[in-house]
Amino acid sequence: MARPHFCAWTGETVTLDGSRSWSRSGRIVRYEWTFGDGSKASGHSVTRIYADSEQNRIDVAQSTAGSIATVLLMGFIEMREKFAAIYGCTGIPYSNSFANEVVTKAVCIFRMTHGNTWEGIKSAVNMGRDTDCLAAVTGGISGALTGAASIPEALIRQVDHATSVNPYTCCKLTLRETADGLYDAFKARIVRTESFIAEMDIG
Repeated sequence: MARPHFCAWTGETVTLDGSRSWSRSGRIVRYEWTFGDGSKASGHSVTRIYADSEQNRIDVAQSTAGSIATVLLMGFIEMREKFAAIYGCTGIPYSNSFANEVVTKAVCIFRMTHGNTWEGIKSAVNMGRDTDCLAAVTGGISGALTGAASIPEALIRQVDHATSVNPYTCCKLTLRETADGLYDAFKARIVRTESFIAEMDIG
């Protein structure tokens, strides 16, 4: 069954693609979609617009010879439960998770919070299961889009203070200093890459 990896904004036209679905029971012979509003569609790929501003949904379906499965997701509680059914306590200790789980959840949270950094971080923590990695990835991609303005200044000061008095931390930089350092390092890498390209073009 295709996993629920897709989140959509209200009014956005999206393509739902089940072509990468699989089944232990045999080869997939058809695709039939049943949506939350009762409408149906067929084929491995369908186009849909979600008009309900009150709910964030994910519809996933597959059809195999003699079986049909559909998943409807609305909001973070449902999303957490569905992901738990897929990843929870299977194949890896509960406190850890594979990269595909963290990235998938982070992208879903990113879309469902419209890239709001603070809301994304809080939602990632409340998802449970490897929350430090999930919050870091969610906050990273959200911050790259919308910046850190949504994070309360008092919280930033609290984190900076805790870092400054922690005798065990290996780095005393503030959040701003860390962010600026990473940005400068990235710019330096771009300059270095451009110099390599220029050297190759000389010949």
